[in-house]
Parts: sequence; C-alpha cells; structure tokens
Amino acid sequence: MDILSKYKPICDAVATLLAGHAEVVLHDLSTNQIAYISNPLSNRSIGDNSLVDAEEVAQIKPGINVIGPYLKANWDGQSIKAITAVLRDEENQPIGLLCINLVTGSMEAAINLLQELSQNTAQVDTNLLMRDDWRETTNILIRKVLRDRRTTIASLKRHDKIALLQELDRADIFQVRGSADYVARALSISRANLYQILKTARCQTLEGQSHGDDTHA
Repeated sequence: MDILSKYKPICDAVATLLAGHAEVVLHDLSTNQIAYISNPLSNRSIGDNSLVDAEEVAQIKPGINVIGPYLKANWDGQSIKAITAVLRDEENQPIGLLCINLVTGSMEAAINLLQELSQNTAQVDTNLLMRDDWRETTNILIRKVLRDRRTTIASLKRHDKIALLQELDRADIFQVRGSADYVARALSISRANLYQILKTARCQTLEGQSHGDDTHA
C-alpha cells in the first residue's frame, strides 16, 4: 500500500469535523502532485500539480513537523487560515504534506456583524425608558460588577458579593419591595444569606465612610 494512503482517513476525519468549512489536501512530494483531497474548496483535484517548491521542502529541518498557521486567499477571494503537517518516512525524510485549509470568510463576516450589532446602540438616557424598572437597573449593576471583576455569577466569592450588594445598596435597590428575593435568586443564594452579606456590606460601607471623615478631619 502507498505509504501516504494511511493518511486519507485522517483527511476525511478532519474535513468532517470542520463541517464543510475546511479542505484537507495530501501532497505527494515524490510526484509533486495532490495524492488526495477531502472536501475540495479550492477548485483542485487529485492528480493536480501540488505547486510545492522542492527547494523549500529540502530546507525543512528534521525537527520541524508543523508549518503555520499562515494566511492564504482562496480562488473566490475568501480568506483561508492554513496549517501544514510534514509527513516523513522511516528515515525521517519528508515524503508528503498534509495541509488543512480553513475558510474563514464566513466567520469573519459573522464577527463583523456581531461587532456592528453590539456597537449599534443609541446613546440615550435609560432612566427615561426604565425609570421605574428597578429589575433592569439591578441587572445592569450586576453586569457592571461582573465585568469589572472579570467573573461570573457562579464564580463570585464572598468579597465579590459584598461589593455587588454595596453597589446595589447605593442605588437604593433594596428599598424596593421584592428586590431582596430578586437579587437572591440572581445570585443563587438564600434570602437569609443575602441579608447576612448585606449586613456585612453596609458595615464595611460605614467603616469606609468613617475612615474618610477621619482623613478629612
């Protein structure tokens, strides 16, 4: 069996995993031809000239088995992110190249669309729209604290929860009936636990204010 044939299932597996977004090309360096191609996206076929520079191949050092990733352009102008595996024989000589060409044009378009949608926000005073929606204000403040502390609800430590409740308390959220239950559910803690943390948060706030007064005395 041709020594490169054993790599054909790998080509098919990678192309299948990447769900039509990539082609995998197996180059035979002895013939400088494409020995196999899975999910062809580049208008090439088995038997086509590989267009591989023999001199560059000869300069591949024994310890180098992966080249890339690097950028290319497809025939239709779409961007391609490629990576090449150097296939060697028992004497460690290059006999083939296995190239994975991932078409990223559709991904880039999706990224650009998401960026446009996320930035396409009118700068309005939300108080005009939601001045009575304390839940929305609570959500915004929770999101702000999570973003500032680079954490998630599930990963919140006690000191993070204290800081969060201080933020909500400054916004008078807990003056609203039902807000404690809402915040407790949002933080996945009990109402009793919420009040314990809130008590600590208010004590720390008072201590901070008293220290501030002493500084300015």
